[in-house]
Amino acid sequence: MGDTYGNKREGKITCCKHHFTWLMNTVFGLEETKDADGFLFTEEDYVVAPTIYETIQTGFSYIDEGRQEKYFGLAFDPTEGYTYNVNKNVLDRGWKETAFVTGPMAIRRDMFAKIKSHAKDYCTWDDYNWDWTIVHLMGINAVPYQILVPAKLQVAHIGLEGGLHEKAIDAKKKAMMLQYRNHLESFHQKIVNPYDRERNKLVKQKPFGGWGHPADQEHCMKLFGVS
Repeated sequence: MGDTYGNKREGKITCCKHHFTWLMNTVFGLEETKDADGFLFTEEDYVVAPTIYETIQTGFSYIDEGRQEKYFGLAFDPTEGYTYNVNKNVLDRGWKETAFVTGPMAIRRDMFAKIKSHAKDYCTWDDYNWDWTIVHLMGINAVPYQILVPAKLQVAHIGLEGGLHEKAIDAKKKAMMLQYRNHLESFHQKIVNPYDRERNKLVKQKPFGGWGHPADQEHCMKLFGVS
């Protein structure tokens, strides 16, 4: 059985979303981590800045000031995957708010609970990408779509070559990766008035596919503990 576009199921494609779904449910469900309110989710080919935990604490504290329904959580790459240079407005303010797309993120139990309550939407959306599946949940108002991002990179992707999206990596992104991966700076700025990136909520009309087989969708639901 194929996906929306008639592609046959490929295990190497479906494993990414399966892994993230398992990871998310495991860390929020372990007895050993029950007292931890939030987690940083990243991948094995990222490095982090020495102030990553301070940055997370700063962002969560700001959200706790009555903004829990506004922000999904935190992201840590203001270049959005080496796509943009960090502009002066963001540097001046220290933080920005924008729509979530992808990359390492920190979320808390309240957001995981919202995702879990929409497990069917998450698991049956025919998209092998966990991040674009979350964007889909944002598009249907299941979770907030905005995130807070520090002005200085607190994570750097070092695995641009040899991966699933290698052909999409241009010379500019490779140059930025080389610039940042060994020079992640400490970051201590508090949040006063984050710069508004003014990016509208992304509404996915069509999924990317790769997640149309019932076995994948059923296993995903099982990980969330729902049927």
